[in-house]
Amino acid sequence: CYPPFYARFRIKMTSYYDIDDILAEEEIIPCVTLFDFAHLSNLDPDHQCSYNAKKRRIDNETESSSSLRDTTLPEHTQIKMPLWAIDQWATLGFVSIGLPKHYRRSSRERIESEPATVDLRSKSERYFLSGMKIIDLVGRCSRAPAASLPNRRNARNPRRNAHANSISLLSRKCTKLRRMLQSTYSGERLRQTMDWTMNSINDDVSEYTKNLSLLERKLFDLGAVSSKDHYSWKLYGSKRIHVNPFRGM
Repeated sequence: CYPPFYARFRIKMTSYYDIDDILAEEEIIPCVTLFDFAHLSNLDPDHQCSYNAKKRRIDNETESSSSLRDTTLPEHTQIKMPLWAIDQWATLGFVSIGLPKHYRRSSRERIESEPATVDLRSKSERYFLSGMKIIDLVGRCSRAPAASLPNRRNARNPRRNAHANSISLLSRKCTKLRRMLQSTYSGERLRQTMDWTMNSINDDVSEYTKNLSLLERKLFDLGAVSSKDHYSWKLYGSKRIHVNPFRGM
């Protein structure tokens, strides 16, 4: 029996120490800062490169470069961070987040056109789990007010309105992403997985499983074990259960 997609996801979310759940939050998320961050300039590699260039130029002119060190991460800087690292920042409205490349429209359309042949593992090993975590984060961002933005009582604040519009647009994209994840997981790829598990007992299946995401691979392994047990039952039938000779030792 193959459990539904969302049922499996809810089970995953309840396990705090589940390693797959933890690694799914390592998905790199593009985001934009909504104000200046003090002492966080190291998050932007371009900022460090520009500083080094300035330092070399000043050193050539035999001047002090101590005054050039700026540790502030400017507003509207584009950075990339793991999902777990920007979870609270995004919820509080400190940053505006976006979708990773393999979850955007072009990638979704490519997957929807040929779901059975797409190599999801090369895009993200935990494609479905990470995608659902991103959708969950965007949902929480849309429900939480951007309290960190200045003049929060002013409804006409342009930065607040821009952030709200950005979250609204991202929410609509995530609605389409959710549908794509569900149809991809429970559609042609699931039927193909069921076919392989029932008709490839003792065969080499590495060519097929190498394109599966981690969630699909676990599902495949469960189906393969069930099919092997069913085959053994049909081959040998029900036999008398003997008492364990080592019982009581």
